[in-house]
Amino acid sequence: MSFEAGRLLGAAGSLLAATSFPLMLLSIGLPPLLPLSLLLLPAALVAIAASMYLLSRAYGEEGIARDFLLAAAAPLLALPLALVFFALSLLSLLLLSPLLALLFAGLALLSLPMLLLISGYLFFRSLSSFGRRSGESLFQAAGALLLLSSISLLLVLTAPLFPLLALSSFILLAVGFYGLRPPSAQATLPSTGTS
Repeated sequence: MSFEAGRLLGAAGSLLAATSFPLMLLSIGLPPLLPLSLLLLPAALVAIAASMYLLSRAYGEEGIARDFLLAAAAPLLALPLALVFFALSLLSLLLLSPLLALLFAGLALLSLPMLLLISGYLFFRSLSSFGRRSGESLFQAAGALLLLSSISLLLVLTAPLFPLLALSSFILLAVGFYGLRPPSAQATLPSTGTS
């Protein structure tokens, strides 16, 4: 696939991701919308990850796609990991010691926030690196907003900001994909800096 296909796939995935957040909020009043919104975000992240793979190859920076893929996968691992720690906690309580059960229960509670922070950092690292490599600063801003949204989700008072920050980041990401220039055109653009 070409650079243009990766660019359009990323823009479409970003718009799908941006659409999922208003649907999640609407599903509070209209519960039938919840399954659609919960399926839309992972599908959008897969499209963006495929786009980042194609574009990172075009720009010669393979680590960008790897970091983005890990960032998208980290929240998906959180629930199974929390369930494993919870099961170990129950088994420890029944068969071993209450102290070990308390340790596993703490790990179950901390697995989701820790993986969200790791995910936010990896999104930030991937998009910042891609923004520097491509020359499109909107990717760096989108990465910073995704990191802020993951941090805001962890704090009780700022958790309501999560959908707004995530929505803003995916809109910036879509605009960044639309404004992206091919790597060869990047080198031929005139410099705007003063010497």
